[in-house]
Amino acid sequence: MSRYAQVEQDNNAQFEQLSQKLSVFRQVSQQVQDISNEDHGLIDSLNDHMSNLFDSIKKTGANLTNVMNNNRFGTWRFVGIALLAFFILYTLWRLI
Repeated sequence: MSRYAQVEQDNNAQFEQLSQKLSVFRQVSQQVQDISNEDHGLIDSLNDHMSNLFDSIKKTGANLTNVMNNNRFGTWRFVGIALLAFFILYTLWRLI
């Protein structure tokens, strides 16, 4: 009977080791799931921000189109002066 008792003790020890390993795997799995949930929330937030940015860009483009169509000569003159000023300042800055 001592042989069977020894085999059963060995089996119990192996079951205990497997139980500890399984516990570690469960903890790791839970940590991975928590991190995944945090990343999913971040991605949702970024998606919302990008959608808002895209909508804002579309509205700005539509407003710019309206302004350019309503006041053609004054707007184009302003854009030309602004570009000329930018290039002059850029050239002066490069020379300094």
